[in-house]
Parts: sequence; C-alpha cells; structure tokens
Amino acid sequence: MSTLRVIIAVVVLFLSGTAVATAAPKYERYVALGDSYTSAPGVLWPRLDRLTCYTSTNNYPALLADNLGLGSYTDGSCGGADTTNMTEPQVPPIPIGTHP
Repeated sequence: MSTLRVIIAVVVLFLSGTAVATAAPKYERYVALGDSYTSAPGVLWPRLDRLTCYTSTNNYPALLADNLGLGSYTDGSCGGADTTNMTEPQVPPIPIGTHP
C-alpha cells in the first residue's frame, strides 16, 4: 500500500511541475516560398501584382498571415517554381519578366 502512495505522489509531483506555455509566439517576419501548390492558381481572387505567377490572395500564405494576425508578410510563391529558384530568379509560366 505504501508503494502505491509513493507512485501516486511521484506522478502528482511530476504533473504539477510540468508547465504549459500559454503565451502566443511572437512573429517578427513571415516569408512564404513555394510553387503552384502554394501560390494557389485558380483560387479566387488573383493578386493583380503577380498575375504571371498565378498567385491568389486567398492562398495558404495569405490565410496563415491573417490567422497569425500579421500586418504584413512576404509571399514569394510562384507557379512553376522549383529548388533552383531558391538562389536564382524564376521566369514565371507566363514569361513576362522574372520573379526574384
């Protein structure tokens, strides 16, 4: 019986000593990268400044930034992007200029 009491006491002490973080993390800068899966072509409404990349105003980066309460963010997603575009500019699917 005393062994059971010791085990219960240890469990109670362990659980009471475990703190749960309640403060929301603070984000200073959010940058989204990705291909057409991220840029969300065909999802209403398209970004007028990024028509050649087929980027939607309702893509995942935009929804996440809104959910986090961010006033501004950088959306670098563009249809057709691949890993080479991490270090080199991309020629978007509609080749009018380049996407940095």
